[in-house]
Parts: sequence; structure tokens; C-alpha cells
Amino acid sequence: MNKTLLLIFLGIFSWPVWAQIDEDFSDGNFSENPEWIGNADHFIVNDDFQLQLNQEGEAGASSLGTPSLFIDSTCWEFDIRLAFSPSSNNNARVYLTANEEDLQGDLNGYFLQFGESGSSDAIELFKQNGSEVESICRGTEAAIASSFSARIKVVHRLNGDWLVYSDFDHTGQFYLEANGQDNTYHSTSYFGFVCTYTSSNATKFYFDNIKVVYYEADEQAPEVTALVVRNPNELSLSFNEAVSAEAAANSANYLVNYGIGSPISVELNQAQTQAILYFSQEFVLDQTYQITINNISDLSGNIMSETQMEFRRSQIQAFDVVFNEIMADPSPSVGLPDAEFLEIYNNSLSSIDLNNWILKIGESEKTFPNVVIEAQSYLILCKQSNISQFLPFGLCVGFSSFSLTNSGQDLYLFSPDGSLIHQISYTQDWYKDSEKDDGGWTIAQINPQAFCVEEDNWKASESIIGGTPGTENIIFDNTPMAPEIKSISIHDNPLLLLSFNQHMDLDDLTDATAYEVSPDIGLAQQVSVFDSSTAVFLRFDKDFEVGVNYTLSILKPLRNCVGESMTLPAEASFVLSKIAEVGDVVINEIMADPDPAIGLPPYEYLELFNNASAPIDLSQWSLQLGSSTKTIDSYVISPQSFVIVCSTDAESAFSEFGEVIGISGFSLANTGAQLVLRNNDGAVIHEINYKNNWYEDESKAQGGWSLEAIESQAYCLARLNFEESVHENGGSPGDWNSLMGLAPEPEDLKIQGVEMISDSKIRILFTQKMDSMSLANAFNYAIEPEKYIENLQIEGPQYTSLVMSFEEDLEEGQIYTLSTLEGLLSCSYEDADGLTALFAIPDEIEKGDMVFNEVLFDAAIDQGEYIELVNVSDKILETSKLSISRLKINTYDTTWYTAHLPSTLLFPMDYMAYTKNAAQVLKVYYSENPERIISMEDFLSLPNDQALLYLHLASHKDSIIDQLSYEESWHYSLLNNTQGVSLEKISFALGNVKSNWHSAASQVNYGTPAYQNSQFQEEGSSSAAFELQTEIFSPDNDGVDDVLQINYKMKEAGFTLNLMIYDARGRQITHLVKNELLGQSGSFFWNGASDDNEKCPMGIYLLYFEYFDLNGQVKKEKRTTVLGGRL
Repeated sequence: MNKTLLLIFLGIFSWPVWAQIDEDFSDGNFSENPEWIGNADHFIVNDDFQLQLNQEGEAGASSLGTPSLFIDSTCWEFDIRLAFSPSSNNNARVYLTANEEDLQGDLNGYFLQFGESGSSDAIELFKQNGSEVESICRGTEAAIASSFSARIKVVHRLNGDWLVYSDFDHTGQFYLEANGQDNTYHSTSYFGFVCTYTSSNATKFYFDNIKVVYYEADEQAPEVTALVVRNPNELSLSFNEAVSAEAAANSANYLVNYGIGSPISVELNQAQTQAILYFSQEFVLDQTYQITINNISDLSGNIMSETQMEFRRSQIQAFDVVFNEIMADPSPSVGLPDAEFLEIYNNSLSSIDLNNWILKIGESEKTFPNVVIEAQSYLILCKQSNISQFLPFGLCVGFSSFSLTNSGQDLYLFSPDGSLIHQISYTQDWYKDSEKDDGGWTIAQINPQAFCVEEDNWKASESIIGGTPGTENIIFDNTPMAPEIKSISIHDNPLLLLSFNQHMDLDDLTDATAYEVSPDIGLAQQVSVFDSSTAVFLRFDKDFEVGVNYTLSILKPLRNCVGESMTLPAEASFVLSKIAEVGDVVINEIMADPDPAIGLPPYEYLELFNNASAPIDLSQWSLQLGSSTKTIDSYVISPQSFVIVCSTDAESAFSEFGEVIGISGFSLANTGAQLVLRNNDGAVIHEINYKNNWYEDESKAQGGWSLEAIESQAYCLARLNFEESVHENGGSPGDWNSLMGLAPEPEDLKIQGVEMISDSKIRILFTQKMDSMSLANAFNYAIEPEKYIENLQIEGPQYTSLVMSFEEDLEEGQIYTLSTLEGLLSCSYEDADGLTALFAIPDEIEKGDMVFNEVLFDAAIDQGEYIELVNVSDKILETSKLSISRLKINTYDTTWYTAHLPSTLLFPMDYMAYTKNAAQVLKVYYSENPERIISMEDFLSLPNDQALLYLHLASHKDSIIDQLSYEESWHYSLLNNTQGVSLEKISFALGNVKSNWHSAASQVNYGTPAYQNSQFQEEGSSSAAFELQTEIFSPDNDGVDDVLQINYKMKEAGFTLNLMIYDARGRQITHLVKNELLGQSGSFFWNGASDDNEKCPMGIYLLYFEYFDLNGQVKKEKRTTVLGGRL
């Protein structure tokens, strides 16, 4: 509504100038049209276009007024909301008239007071003379004792009568609060508000929809708007306006035929708009009567003409009033108000008084106010604050709280005596339209007379504005719907649960002779109603057998709740499903990235396969997709069959490939995610954690190709059992996989490691998935020395680890042995006894305890780089306290790239290799300890040219345990290609200098992850100053004597060495050591290359040692060696 200020000048008459106010603040201000004056900076127009006090944190009084000249024969209407309990310190005055602009000062006029001391707050009309006030009339006691919202109407007649009305339900129907008489003032200048408040309520005053208009003389006689049979001997008459109490209370003005006569008494409500007539005789059920009404006048003296109305006493029965339309999700709005609502419909031929009826939404109960729903008419139910939005659509009743759940809820209607009149349990499926279930559309009933039908009688509205509140649903169709079997399932063998699409007649429904199952089962022996009259439990004498196809036949034409019969024959088939065990149903194919599509629909999907020889019921199973979990509503998968799982949007696209289950919000991550299939009890049936790096073919990893299981029975293997599809379409949904065959054999089952969680708790990790039942059995483990196992906690859904807690703390310095015993099984039910692992309380890690021992920085396979560490101390070390960081050695890249090591116990001389993908490393290199090659998501990228690596405490980067500054040039110079070749440390004692690193031998395929290096040499000892480890060496990279080890042991420190090597003709080949300060002992290595990095020919070579100290001692020694090789 547009705000208007209408000025009319009647200059030729002696009447004063008058002004009409119509203000709803829809223009967002109160500074013009009309202008409001006073404490304008204390008020705002809020987002709901209401005038609101805005003095947050302040206490005091604020006023706002606007010019108004209306006083005699005037009607005032306005909305007021006080969001607190009014009191003497927190209250509002609405000045209907005032002769002064300052509404807080002395003035002459009339005002309504909202709030007072005590707990009997009522709406009260006062006259003010200067500073003196006098009550004219007072409304219902305690009507506004707590926070309230109401529309108020005040009428002042020329004769001085004052009438005060209220509408707390915002229905448009006003009730008389009070009336009085005063005619002191006949002129005014202002209308306005005064708010008195404490700081806690300084923003909780609201005003809106203000109307001040000239009150036309009432020349219309009252009319009866509703006639309701309240009780067997009571009638309720509702009038469209307040009527004369004297006339309405006169029993002689009412007469009912068939000898009933006039009422013995009449009771008028406070608003004088409703009369309750009490008769001495009861009305006969279903008898049509006529009442004659005479001489009823309104407060203006207008007398209604003789009125005759028919009525009948009907017993309120189930379905007389039904839910007819549901707006649970109004946003985004299509055309209706953005507010939730329900619509109910009166199916009966009589008006029904809903006073004290109960609306139950979920567990929340609402009591209906005094409202009548006419025969075959509609009533809108909503939140009280939203009534004004729905009044244009029809009669509306509001409740202080009103909330509907988008996904579905139970709704109930109860009559005052507690009888259930109607109940429905709507769900989001009732829309039957995926484009409308996201908001803005109602769920509408097709035929309100078909109240036996539930879900099949509802669907999304087809109205262009999203719904039809207050009127007939646009989808209305009164075509009869015969009862049918909806579903059948085995609830508890031999108990069947049979559901119908409608509420059925209970006598028919519970007739056991109406149900027969074949083959070989016979008639039902017992019938019991399940939950409501839409389903029954049928018990039979014989158990159903797994995998047998059974047929239930209805032998009699069962009737629904209104007597409509089923059409025979009526049959339903069912089969007893197998109780699923681990691996019975498996995730058999994964399409996480369908773009670009090769030959399949461009949608993500999973394929499930039933490994069993019997059907399996997937109803209410859950499917975990990374961090999201979805539920399979209802589906039975046949034996040795496939079903495609995809989004609901993709169902139709995949239907040509086979059976499909559509799931709303289905989504797979391209990079990988954990997928877990659980049965309806939450037990894990299958789990895989796929990764994008499972693709061997880099081009297929870019999209359009699925990952397929090689062997459906090899469900324990995960990564080993999946490869990219080779099907021409990019995948094989709903059909046998293109890779179908035998999966590769896994590595031997081992204990991968033991992590120390605390001094009394460890985590045990296995290299394969384990059987969860045996994994949780404490009798399958032994600890030596003996420790009592207090508790085991298996870690699903992978079941590759468990946490073991001991009754007492472990002893420091004691090494314990964990052994697995007979009874422990792998996921594939193979014996897992005889496995062992050591554990102990770890020692503190110090510098040099653990060192870099091997590094592969230029791998021949994607994600094949690795770093090997070795514990060179005599301690037991815990790796979770360590991190590896990498710096690239150049001016532009000084960033620390850090990877935190997972928890593992390393005993003295234990090796551990870390990589991005252990499976990739093992494709290229053999390892004596494959379980000690650990995959790390945050593994560092290793530059091929050079880099600086730090092993340090995770808590302190400056606590360096070891560091390695490798270069590509450290490789054996005669290798033509170093890709895929690791650098190995030769000796633990010589640190990370270039001469102590060498390319791995060709005999081990150039890498030794997690075990002793191919170039490893024990530090030598010698009685002479210099000694050769061997006299003959062959630098052919075969892993046998590839380098010449030159050991030294000096009697005293401080010598500086020069070592030159000559060939048999006396020519210097290389100056191997130049002016190097020697320690007490050590070693040097010669790889058989010259200073020009050329391989020396086979032959005899002379090693010439010249060493001196600062005292001038100069010593010289010679040794010979033979450089050999293959002929």
C-alpha cells in the first residue's frame, strides 16, 4: 500500500480542514509524506518496513508525532508490538488526539496506554487535561501482561461514545475491548506515540499500518456470518459487527422449529459479536433444523431483518477437517509470501467451531483460537506475525510459534475431546518433482475427499505462484483411487509387513483368511495392525527360505476406510534376502571424473555388485562418499548382479545401462575419497579409499575413464584390485568390468609397525586389511614380557590397525615383543598368526641419532621419489617427533617445504623410507621390508639438480638431527642416464660429503628402499697409516667392489693429506685428496675416474700419499691397486 496524505478543503462549508492518515512506512522513511516530528533520531524504519524505536543501550522516553485534525466521528487503526512485558517503566502511549506538538509535555487530548505496574496490564483509554489524566474505559485484565502484537481499532462517535477493539490474532476480526463516553474535546492537531523504556528494551517498540479516517455514519444492519452447533443443545451465532447486548440477549428474538422453541438463555461474548444460545432440548443427529432470528440491532441502532438459517447437528468425525496444502519451504518465493503455512479444509456440510482444537506439528502443540471454518471451506494456518501477508488469500489464523520442517514432519489435528481428526506424515518425496522440492512450491492434496489416500494423493502445486492458499487446489481431481498394495517386506522371518496406499477398513485388514503366500506357505495365521490402518504384520507357520521367489495373494476384496474395495486379483512378490557379510556387496567401479565423456553419460557414478548367490536388501544402507554420507532408501540387489549409483539428475541417463539407484546430492571427488558401504546396522560391508594416482595412464587420469575392480571377490585388496577401464566407452556401468580377471597377489601380511600413543597404549598397524571380529579379540595376541591387555579398540572402516591398552604402564628400557596367535584372521579370512613386532618406550632423539641414507630425487615413475632414513644410534626412536624439510639452493626459493613423519618406532639400525606413493616405489624396486616404505600425502617434491634437506624435531626447526645438501653431480660419472637411480650413502661414519655418496648399483635396479644400501661399506681399520680395503676393485656398477675404499688411522691428529694416483706409466690420473685435514681415522673412496671424469682403463695404479703437520713433519707412503673389470 502506498503512503498517502490526503488534504481536502471544503471552503464553502463551515467545517474545519481535516486530514486523513494512511501510513505503512513502505517508502523506508518517516521524513515526508507525511512528516513525523519529535525525537526523529530515536526511531528507524526497519527491514520489515515498520517504525521501530532505536535507542540501543539507552534509557528514557522518546516521542514521534504527525499532524492530524481528526477527532469527532473518527476511526483510528494501527499495529503495535511490544517485544517485552509492559510495566510502569516500559510502556507505550498512543495519542489519538493532542493539541500540542510535544507529546511528552502538558497537553489536551486522548491516548491509549499500553503497560502499567503490576501484572494486570490492560489496554486503557485516558483523557489528558494539561498534566492530569482520567480513565475513560479499560479493556480485558492482563491482556497485555506479557509481550504482545496486536492490531488496535478505536472509534469515536459524534455523541461522545468511545469504542476500543483489538485483534491479537491479526485475522481482521476485531473484538470489543472496552467502551466509554466522553465528549470534552472537539479539536486536535497531532497523532503520535510516546515510548518509555529502560536500556534493555530500547529497541523493542514497533508500530505500523496506521490509519486515521473519518468514520462514516453506520447505516448497515448487522448480519450473521456463522452458525455452529457447539453441543447437542447449544448454538453459536457470529455477527459481522458488535450488536446490542440488550437485543442479542433477548431469548424471544430466536426460534427453532420442530418444537425446539426459543433458547432458555443467551450468553454474549465481550466483543458483542458472538451469541451462545442454550436450549432445553437436544438437537437430533443429522436432522435439518431452521432458526429464525429477529430484532437484532447493532450499536448504531440498525436492526437486521428477519433471518432464517438452516443447521444440523453432526458428530465430528475423522476426516471432517483435513490438511489440504503444505508450504514447508517458501524460499525462494515463486509468487506467494515468503512464509510457511498450512491449509486445512472442512469436508463436512456444517460449519465447525475450531475453538480449543489442537494442531500438532511434530512434537509442538498449538491451540486454536475462537474461529469457525465454514462447510466445504478453507482456513490458512501460519505464524501470527505473518497473518497480514495471507489475509488477501482468505481467512487466516496465526500462532505465536509456527515452524515446518523442509524434509518432512508429522501433522495432527485433534478435536477438543482429544479425538484424532486427521494425521499425515509428509516427506520431501511428496513433491514428486525434483525441480520444485528446493523451495517456493507447496505440496497440495489432489482430492480432499480421498482422505483414505496419503502420499499418492499429494504432489507439488501447479499454480504459477507456487500454491493456492485459501482456495481449491489447482491440481484438484476427484477421480476415485482404488486401494492397492504399496509394498511388502520380510520383517522378521516368518513375519511379513504389508503396506497399502490408503487407510483401510480395520475389520477387513485384520482378516487372516484374506492373505495367502505361495509356494508352500499357505494362509496367514495371525494379523496385527502396524502403526496405522495402512499396514499390517502377517505371521505364517513356515519360515521363508533365502532366495525363493514368493507371491502374496489377496483373496478377498479388502475395503479402504470409506468402503471402496480393492480390485482383484491383487498380488505382490517378495524374496528373503541374504543377511550381508563383509564383501557380499562391493564397490565394483568408480567414475569420479566423467569429463570429458568418452562414450558414457557425463555424470559421476559408482557400480555395486552382489557377490552372493542370493538377493540382498540394501534398504537403509548408508554409502559414505568422503565426508558426506547418503542413504539408500529401498532397493534389493539380485545375486551376481550390478546396480549403478548416481545422482537423481543422472538416473534417466544411466537407465539404459542397467538398474539405477538415484541419490540426491551424490558427488565424488576427482582427487580421491574414502568410500564406505554399510548395512542398516552400521556394519562395514566394503571400504576403499580411491586416489587419482591409481590411474597408470596419465591421459585417462584427466577424466572420462572409470576405475574398475579386476576381481570382485578380491575386495580386501583395494588399490591392487583397481585399474583404469579399457572399455571403449570409458567404463562398463551395469555390466561385467572390462578388466575382469584375477587380481595380483598382495605382499605377505606383516605388522607394519607399532606406534607408542602413551606409556600404556600402543597402536598396531598391519600391511593388509584384517577381519574386524578377530582383530578385536584380545586372546589373539601375546606380549613378552607379559603385560595384561586391558582393552582393544579396532579402527574402522579400513581395519588395518587397532589400539591396545595395558593395565599398567610399560617399563622404561624394556623391549617388548608382540606376537599374533592362532585365531587372528586377515580380511580374506587367512590365518594371521606368527607375526611379531618389537615395541618399547622411545628415547629422546638427539643430533646424529638418525641420518639420511638414500635419496631418489629423479624417479622413473610418477610419485616414485623417496627418502630413506636409518637409526644409527643404540636408542629406540619415535618418528612422529620428526619432520623433513627441503630448501632449494638458489636465491629465489628460500621457502621451507616441510613433511611431518608418521608415528613409527625405529630400533637401532632400522631403515625407513618415505614417499608419496609406496605402491609406485614397489613397482620399480625390490625391498626386504616393503612395510617400511611409508606413503605420505605431504611428501616433499625433490628437485633434480640440487636441494638442501633437513631432518629436525617437528617442534623446533632449528633442532637439526641431520642435513644433506645433495647435487645431481654426485652420481657416478659414467652413468649415461641417472633417472630412476638413487644416491646411496657409503658409510655411516663419513657423513654427508660428496665422496661418501654413490649411485646405487645396477644389480638392485638402482635403488634399495628400506634396507641396506648396495654401496654400503663398513668403516675399515688398519695398523698402517693407510690401507686399501681390497687390492682389486671394478667400477662397473655391479654392486661388487665398485669403489676402492682407502682407510686411514693416524697416531695423532693434525695431519694434512694430498693423495695422487698414477697409472703404470707414471702419469698422474687424479689428485684425489687435496690438502685435507685428517682426523684420527677415516676413509676415502676412488670410483676409478680421472680428474677429467673419464673412466680409467684396467690396469695397475699407484696411490701416492703425502701428509704433513704444522711441525714440519712430512711423510710419504705408496700403495698399489688393480682396476679390473669384465672382458
